[in-house]
Amino acid sequence: MSDIEIGHRPEEKGENVLHAVTVLAAKLGVALEERDVVFAERVCVTQGAGARAEAPRERRVVVRLARHHLRDQLLQAAREF
Repeated sequence: MSDIEIGHRPEEKGENVLHAVTVLAAKLGVALEERDVVFAERVCVTQGAGARAEAPRERRVVVRLARHHLRDQLLQAAREF
């Protein structure tokens, strides 16, 4: 599978998730174009109920890439960062 999950990225109102992913890849030194991304979206985190409910967490970004090779490049670059 060629999916990656990105966490700890602040969510901004009206953000373009696809653009944010390509910028992040460029900062890691990986040439990633918009056509290389099948989809990129934020996923919802389920919230607990009642008094013990935790504060809402940032939603993670899920990205599906067109090729496994790109995923491997991004993961390697993130590890070396």
